[in-house]
Amino acid sequence: MNIYKHDQGAYFPMALQIIASVIGIGGFSIVLNYPLISVFLIPLALFVVFCRNGIEVDFNETKYRDYWGPTVLRFGKWISLPEIDYISVFKTKISQTVSSRVSSVNFEDEEIQVNLITADRKRITVFETKNKNHALARAWKFADQLKVGILDATTHEREWIKE
Repeated sequence: MNIYKHDQGAYFPMALQIIASVIGIGGFSIVLNYPLISVFLIPLALFVVFCRNGIEVDFNETKYRDYWGPTVLRFGKWISLPEIDYISVFKTKISQTVSSRVSSVNFEDEEIQVNLITADRKRITVFETKNKNHALARAWKFADQLKVGILDATTHEREWIKE
């Protein structure tokens, strides 16, 4: 079985994970006095804290899925992998604005994505990192599996690494 798995991180936002952790600790502290409430609070908190999302690509069956689930359980519908034209490695900017009554702060960061580009120019993001070398190494693995070329679009000068 030749399956690529990439865990993209937590499914729920960090603020919700912190709240769930506090609720989980509260559930443990009241387990003797209110066992019925604890039976619901503890699993709910564990689910929120350990739920992850990501992508899996099955090269043998030529299908992929975006998954979510706690730890090793993964839920998501398998989709047939369309014909892939090439693999694109490009740099993208991520920005987030946090506002309050008196001010707002804008956070910006750069990330390098590895995308599978289909024949109808849709993209399937399979890997994200800040390190260009890691992205290119992952792109080469996909290119070898899918027998397609790699376009390095991390600079303004787009360059075919493998055709």
